[in-house]
Order: sequence, then C-alpha cells, then structure tokens
Amino acid sequence: ATLNGVTDIPLMFEESDCADIETCIDSLKEIIGDPEMDRPRLIEASPAYRVEEIQTPIFVAYGT
Repeated sequence: ATLNGVTDIPLMFEESDCADIETCIDSLKEIIGDPEMDRPRLIEASPAYRVEEIQTPIFVAYGT
C-alpha cells in the first residue's frame, strides 16, 4: 500500500515541488540517481512504466 507514492521517478525531477529548488534536485540526484545518466534504471523502478506487468487489481484515486 502507498499513500502519495512516487509512480514516475524521472518526472519527480521535472514536475515535483522539488523541481525548482537546486539543492533539492542535488539531494535527489545523490539519493536516487541522475535523471539523465541513470534514466533507464529510474524508468525500470517506476511503476508508471510497468503498468502492463500488474496482475492484481488496484485502486487508484487522484484529487484533492
């Protein structure tokens, strides 16, 4: 189960609350990896790119 889980890791570097803060991006790069150099690995770890592998029904809710 997840609440506010990250589903697209590369997108975090572009569209998250952190995306406009250089120190935050630097921290993400240190912890997660570089979105350019490590992109294949980040995509592999992102559920958004692996939807076709899901075999168990899931419930996704979005909104405020």
